[in-house]
Amino acid sequence: MNKINLSQHLFNYALVAALIISQTYSVFSQETTCKVLVPAISDIYKGECKKGFAHGQGLAEGIDTYKGNFKKGYPSGKGKYTWENDSYYEGYWKKGKKEGFGKFVFFINDQDSTLEGYWKGDRYIGENRREINYRVFDKRNIDRISFMKKLDEGNTIYVIITRMGTRMGVNNLRLLYDSGNDIYLGSIFGFENVEFPFKGIIKFSAPNKLNTQIYEYILEFEIVKPGTWDVNIII
Repeated sequence: MNKINLSQHLFNYALVAALIISQTYSVFSQETTCKVLVPAISDIYKGECKKGFAHGQGLAEGIDTYKGNFKKGYPSGKGKYTWENDSYYEGYWKKGKKEGFGKFVFFINDQDSTLEGYWKGDRYIGENRREINYRVFDKRNIDRISFMKKLDEGNTIYVIITRMGTRMGVNNLRLLYDSGNDIYLGSIFGFENVEFPFKGIIKFSAPNKLNTQIYEYILEFEIVKPGTWDVNIII
C-alpha cells in the first residue's frame, strides 16, 4: 500500500511540474511574440503584453535597445532608449517619440554632450516647459476643436457643436468632469464653478455629414489656465 501511495504521489508531483512548465513556456512564448512597432528595437522583446503588443514594462532589443514602459507596441511613458553608437535618451515617451522631460546624451568627436529639458513630438523645445493652456487626450469622429479664452476671470466653460458654421443639436449628450457642475443654455452647454486645471469628457451621438448613419462622438480634454472659455467642436 505504501509503495502504491508513493508511486501515486510521485506521479501527481510529476504531473503538476509538467503543467507548471507548460504554462511557463506558454507565457514566455506569448511575451516573445508580442509586437514592438519600432523596427530598430523589434527583434527581441521580454516583458508585459496586451492583445499581442508590448504593453507595460519591458525590454526590446534590435539594432538599438529600449527598456521601460510600452503602450500598444510603442515606447510610451518613462524609459531609456540606447542607440547603436551608445548615445541614449532617458526620459518620457509618447507613441515612440520623445515627449516631456528627458535627458539626451550623444557623442561628438568622441566627447559626450548632454541636452536636458523638454521635448515635444521628438523635438527639443528647451530647458523650460512651454506654457500649456489646454490639452486634448482623445477625440473621435470630430473634425476640429478650437479653444478660446474669452476672459481671464471666471470659472465657466461654454461648449458649442457646429457643422459648416451652423450650431447643431445632438442626442445622448453625456458630460463627465472632475469639478463643478454642468449647464445647459439651449444649443450651448458646458461646465460652471470649475476648478483649474479642469478635465472633462463630452460624449454624444449625431448623424454623419451624409446623414446616412449615426456616429458616436467623444472629446476628452483638459483646460489648464483659469478663465472663461469657449470650446467649439466641429463635426
